[in-house]
Amino acid sequence: MKIDFGTVEKIAQELQDIDPNELGKVFNYLRATKNIKKTRDMLTRFIGSPNFSRSKQTKRYYEAINDVFRNYKFSSAEDALYTLGWARRLMKYYK
Repeated sequence: MKIDFGTVEKIAQELQDIDPNELGKVFNYLRATKNIKKTRDMLTRFIGSPNFSRSKQTKRYYEAINDVFRNYKFSSAEDALYTLGWARRLMKYYK
């Protein structure tokens, strides 16, 4: 699998202000389901649920992650996992 590090860097910069643990939770869900559509549906459900968010910040984190899934067209769940995994590693360098 060839990783587009330009895309990885863009995503890391876009997500630099979110808690990496929240991205990790989405990453783990995607890894378990291996299904991008299910992951996007889960994010949409969480964002729309008044009972989900512990704070406004948490909702903002999930909105930002959802934006990544909307704006970047991953060719497969594996592609998304590699890209998001690298982006998560790089996020701390953009803070």
